[in-house]
Amino acid sequence: MKLPDDVVSDLRRRLRRVEGQVHALESMLAEGRECREIVTQLSAANKALEQVGFRLISSGLVYCLEHPATRRRPVTRSKKSSACSRNWPSHRARTGNYARGPRARIDADQVRYHRPGCGP
Repeated sequence: MKLPDDVVSDLRRRLRRVEGQVHALESMLAEGRECREIVTQLSAANKALEQVGFRLISSGLVYCLEHPATRRRPVTRSKKSSACSRNWPSHRARTGNYARGPRARIDADQVRYHRPGCGP
């Protein structure tokens, strides 16, 4: 996916702003400025970097909505695996063996929980 030129220029502008804020942080530390001032500048740099990520992700979502034919097909499970796992409790939920884990012995009355056609 190629980003539009206006998005790229906006992202680069935002990243340059973050770069300036990080350099300011370095100089503030070197000068021995107040902790409160440093934390304020750090917060601003962090927020600016978050905005870069948000802008990048939002432009990708817009692209996917505008160009649905170029999206990847979603991964689907086979009918057997989805039928076997749907509404079926885990081994631990069936046996109550939370402490012993999945290799715990299963009593004879618990064999009825095996669904035919599912698993080994």
